[in-house]
Amino acid sequence: MEVRDRTMSFTKGLNVLEPPLLEFKAGKKGIDPVMAFAVLDYNPLEVPDLSSTPKIYPLIPKHDKTSKNVMTILNDLRRGKMGKYPRSKYKAFSKTFGFDIEIEDCEEYEGESDVYRKITEVSRLSDRKAHIIVVVSPERSQLGGFYYDIKKTSTEKEVQTQFILRKTIENYVQEMDDSDRGDFLWNFSFGIFSKLGGTPWKLHRVLEGVSAFMSINTVSSYAEQGITERKGVVALELANSWGNPIGRFYVKDVGVEVEEGAIFVDLKTIDALTKKALDQVEQELADAEKSKAEDYVIVHIKDRYADQVYDKIASAIAAKGFRKFKIIHIQEQGPLRLYDTSKSRGSSWPQEGTYWYLEDGNIAFLYTLGGWRYSISEGKEPYVIGTHDVSPLQVNFTKGDENSRLTNDDLRHIYHLTRLHYYSADLPRIKMPFTLRLGERAARLAASGLASLDFPISFLY
Repeated sequence: MEVRDRTMSFTKGLNVLEPPLLEFKAGKKGIDPVMAFAVLDYNPLEVPDLSSTPKIYPLIPKHDKTSKNVMTILNDLRRGKMGKYPRSKYKAFSKTFGFDIEIEDCEEYEGESDVYRKITEVSRLSDRKAHIIVVVSPERSQLGGFYYDIKKTSTEKEVQTQFILRKTIENYVQEMDDSDRGDFLWNFSFGIFSKLGGTPWKLHRVLEGVSAFMSINTVSSYAEQGITERKGVVALELANSWGNPIGRFYVKDVGVEVEEGAIFVDLKTIDALTKKALDQVEQELADAEKSKAEDYVIVHIKDRYADQVYDKIASAIAAKGFRKFKIIHIQEQGPLRLYDTSKSRGSSWPQEGTYWYLEDGNIAFLYTLGGWRYSISEGKEPYVIGTHDVSPLQVNFTKGDENSRLTNDDLRHIYHLTRLHYYSADLPRIKMPFTLRLGERAARLAASGLASLDFPISFLY
């Protein structure tokens, strides 16, 4: 097996991390590469305590002719769709999650005001937690656009919304076969279940040697919305060593500069934000002094920052008495591709959890989640290509205490935290630890004008 790109070729041994052991209802445990089957076998960890049967309210653009197709998807979500392959056999929502849902008739909206009106209507219901508004959108929206405006309002009013693109609806009806539809419905159902307050699973084993996981995301809010001021939002998502969310912190109107591809953020802001987060971590620790001396604060970032920012994070960690830390840059689009030149091969390669080091202790490549399939070019060796993306994560050790380096444990933590992104678990675009992916979404909501990030994490799904 080889790792190639356009400029280099070398042979390197591959290793595979064990998938996490997940815990389901009544302490039942299971390892499943897709996780959907495990939910069927063991039942979800926590079913939401709702006072009424959940209702789904579909909203479609005025004069849009997708109402019939939208109802097809939602009715399939409720009743089930049995494809050819095991993974595509999606059973009824009630059989999968233990409770039924009701689908209301489609309503039309002419503009954002009509969607706001529906959100306000649902927000006044005493059982609003049992209701989800499904909004059909003609196209994807950038920061400051339709999607983020609606998400901001719905989060403020504590009403769950689920967006679905018109193109997705058309593909479901016109392009997909029943197997593809079953795959889609699995992912869709986990999104709905999570938004209703359900928890399908958790990690059965603690991620040892860690005080907390901290993700830092920066969004240049004004630049993206066409305003010339170089301001932005810095958001920090916290999780404990079980991968459970324990805090979310952010600062708006922060000075943000980008020079030679590196982000420079106001250092006083970074210092204060990091220390505030670590105060929360210390409150959560059973034996704070022991953990501060022996365990790591792991900081995950997806953007490259200026060295002064890393130095300030490090000094803030030291000032709060935590002796061990690592700052790890997780690059979603790594430059390398993994090819299989063997004559015979299995139906699924590379395995989830496959990793290798480009530079021991500093740079590694890791496949987390994703559905992979073969693409064979005529006259060339066979190779694996992802349905959306063929690149693994590139994991870079950026900074740490004196004895720190990138280890297999760090890669295992990233892999296992990715498992806690409950929905879209088999889609290659969901490759990052949930703390980073959902933390970025929180930052974008704050950049869209959301006044407080003190809301349940389910609003980020």
